[in-house]
Amino acid sequence: MGVGVDWGSSNIRAWAFKPNGEIAAKSHLELGLADARSQGFDGVFEQLKSQMQLPPQTMFVACGMNGAIYGWVHLPYITCPAAAPVVQASAIDAKKNDLWVLPGLSTSDGVPDVMRGEETQICGAIALGHSGLMCLPGTHLSLGLRRLQKRYC
Repeated sequence: MGVGVDWGSSNIRAWAFKPNGEIAAKSHLELGLADARSQGFDGVFEQLKSQMQLPPQTMFVACGMNGAIYGWVHLPYITCPAAAPVVQASAIDAKKNDLWVLPGLSTSDGVPDVMRGEETQICGAIALGHSGLMCLPGTHLSLGLRRLQKRYC
């Protein structure tokens, strides 16, 4: 069993998956990145794990703000285009084989932009056979819409 964690700037969400892809357990903490930093990332992670009641050997893979410059560990952005294996190979083991943190993606052609978390959701959607335009509004929606408006309108 593995757990996917979306460590956002305002919430932390986690899903434990069975080998067949079914969700076995969920967890949600309404903690922003600054709150997690002030409380201590280790303690917040342990709180998340305890809510899920999983075996001790369970591996967690996290995307999002825990890999940002003010996050738990800092991972530089990977330049787009980037395939999923490149992102996976760039992960950092933050908790001794317990928590792997994925990097975000960036582009500098045209209007520079970055993603931390959304790229992992997109990779998951593609792995499930989805294609086409994907819109993932989050905490930074207003900034992203302004960038899109400047770029395309």
